[in-house]
Amino acid sequence: MTPNDVIEAYVREVVAQLPRAQRSDVALELQALLHEELQGHGPAPTAEAATALVNAFGAPKVVAARYRPPVTVIDPADGLRFWRYTLVGLIVIWALGLVAQLQAAPAGGVEAWRVLSQWWGSTVLPSFWWPGVLVVAFGASAWGRRRWPDTGTWRPLDPHRLVGGRAATALAVLGIAAGLAVLADPRWLLQALWGGRIAPVALEAFVYAERFRQGPGPVLWFVLALHIPLMLAAMVQGRWTPSLRRADAALHVLVAAAAAWALLDGPVFTATVSNEAMRLALLVTLVWIVGDIGWRWHQGRRWAPAIRIG
Repeated sequence: MTPNDVIEAYVREVVAQLPRAQRSDVALELQALLHEELQGHGPAPTAEAATALVNAFGAPKVVAARYRPPVTVIDPADGLRFWRYTLVGLIVIWALGLVAQLQAAPAGGVEAWRVLSQWWGSTVLPSFWWPGVLVVAFGASAWGRRRWPDTGTWRPLDPHRLVGGRAATALAVLGIAAGLAVLADPRWLLQALWGGRIAPVALEAFVYAERFRQGPGPVLWFVLALHIPLMLAAMVQGRWTPSLRRADAALHVLVAAAAAWALLDGPVFTATVSNEAMRLALLVTLVWIVGDIGWRWHQGRRWAPAIRIG
């Protein structure tokens, strides 16, 4: 083979891995570059010199990758957020699975290794569907930004804005009010849904334990209800003022304390099944609120503006 044959074969293999629209331009550019480099090997370069040159330039698939945009599923800008969501999601799934295994254990108790073995097989191994869902979601988001680049245009946002505006906040207030009505006595909802034909045993499953009714129950209901005037005040202001933000943070602490009291004080419902479900819901709520408080604290600490304009 002649040096020209070596270069032609190399260029042909490179451009074969590129879209057809790029091949002619890349082939001309690459040929010119390699022939120019080859002239530095003397007036009569050999095929061996040409082979050494193209090998030093890089493997064909590596060179082809330089000429085409990289294929990425998750944008580098989303990398940290992806790993954060993955880690938090897996921790929540694993924690809930472990709680479920401990609750399903016989009253007499079982060996810890057996519980962990069942937890590993039933929760940990199947839990990796969560990263898969995130890969699809982040990949779709990245594709959407590339397909419609205007959607990624940055715009300044008021950090104290009402997310969704007054309409979304009003819907949230209505949702909280409905939830409080159900929390006050879940049995009325069952009777309304079934037109008064609900079986008595179903109603008995949602009878509050006397200790809960006299202790943490009213306190939990009250601190949850405090969200309504707070959100109405934000609607009137049209934004979350610093004072309303501080009140909201304090209310988060009160809700977490009330949920912890209800969780540790004793049964919530007299029926075992509904009581265990409610205690699990309280545990999830408590973990979520504590995580949200920690995240807000972390965000407040890491942002310390030192630049003043004007």
